[in-house]
Order: sequence, then structure tokens, then C-alpha cells
Amino acid sequence: MAKKGNTEITLNINIDMPADVPVNALLLKTGLWKQHFPDDQNKLMIAQALNYCTYHKGLHIVGYLITSSNLYLVLRIEKADLNNMLTIFYDALRKEIKQYQEYLKNQRLQGDGMRTKAGEAFTGLFTQYELLNYKLIRLITGQPTDEIFFDPQLAWLKKSLQHYNFCSMIDYSGAKGPVKIIRL
Repeated sequence: MAKKGNTEITLNINIDMPADVPVNALLLKTGLWKQHFPDDQNKLMIAQALNYCTYHKGLHIVGYLITSSNLYLVLRIEKADLNNMLTIFYDALRKEIKQYQEYLKNQRLQGDGMRTKAGEAFTGLFTQYELLNYKLIRLITGQPTDEIFFDPQLAWLKKSLQHYNFCSMIDYSGAKGPVKIIRL
């Protein structure tokens, strides 16, 4: 399912970008820093960092899924710019972590569940892999799956994705989702 590196995927995407900008699918495995914070807070910090990059740094997210241990991203970005944008995302996430640490410190909760020093500069936030699960990529980007027969794996994947609060596949019924994406 995953291979170190990144891959370019050809999808039918209609946005205000040149048609030759590739789509890259990534699996980012969350590092040990996640153990220092509640699971929902980790997901929220990742979503806020992604939104910062979307609104202020020009990141174009086509699809995403944030789980307890992984971040699945489908980005519309040139391969040459990918590492630079990931560095910006990591810096934004470090800023979110630091802000949450300061919040805990101000609330005098640092002794309750806070096992890190306030100034710790979390390195190794994620391990990057190539996302090769094309069914997952198509689902989180809103692309049709073109199934001609019943696929139990695809049915299970569709059903399980409905239970994630941080997923581009979720229909938020008129509400804003947690991460700004480019709809296909």
C-alpha cells in the first residue's frame, strides 16, 4: 500500500491551475510526538497546520484523511515544490504544537498528561511514504471508483471512511469541513 517517496496520479481535476500540475499522493506516518497529546488534539493541530498552508502558502489539497497514526494527503503540486511545501507544513505544525503547549502551561495542566518540556522542538514529525492505494485516493478525492462488480474491500473502505471526522470524503451537509480542499 505504501512505498517511500511520492507518486504522481492522473485524476480528472478542474480547478484554476494549469492542467499540467500533477497530483501527488502521500502517506505521512505520525511520529512519536503524537503520544504527548490527546488524539483529537493531534488531529486538530494537523488540520490547523494544513489550513494555514492552504490559506497562506498556496497548498492545494485535493483530498485528505487524518487518522490516529497517519495523514493521507492528495496534493496538486509540482514534484519539485513538494518537499518545500512539506517543510512549511511541518513548521506550521510545530507552531501549533508550541501554541497548545503554551495553552496547557497557562491553564496549569502541564502536570496532567503533559510529558514534554514546553520548548521541545519536535523533530521527526512524520515519515513520508508514497500512497499507492488507488481506491483510497479515488474515494478521498471524490472520484468515481468505476466498480463493475461488488468489491468487498471497497465497500469496507467506504463504510470505514464515514467514521473519520477528519476526511475529505465526509459530507458535512452545508457546514465547513475541518480542512479546506479543492473539490473535483
